[in-house]
Amino acid sequence: MLPKYLYMALAGLSVAFTIYFMATTSALNVSYTIASQALQLPLPLIALKFFALGVITMFSIWKIRSKELKSEAKQLQWQAQDAKLAVEIQSDKEKQLEAKIATLEAALNSALKKKG
Repeated sequence: MLPKYLYMALAGLSVAFTIYFMATTSALNVSYTIASQALQLPLPLIALKFFALGVITMFSIWKIRSKELKSEAKQLQWQAQDAKLAVEIQSDKEKQLEAKIATLEAALNSALKKKG
């Protein structure tokens, strides 16, 4: 994974390039037809719209990814808790078996003393 500062530098370069492009092409107009209506818009405005769409898209991807990472972290936490619980259950079973063995040994010793 790339460092945070590299992403920040790339974002800064992208913004700088967009501003430069908008400043150098401010006199150009683009005409296009939508729903049989001809529109003329300045090229920098179109560039700004596409830049904004890119920002919105990247923000959406970032939010989705951060939710996935949180979900993965929660899954790992649950797995760790499950493993800890399994060890505790195994320990409890061992303690119960040891208590049963001790009880049986005491009963056997008691029976042998009565017989003997």
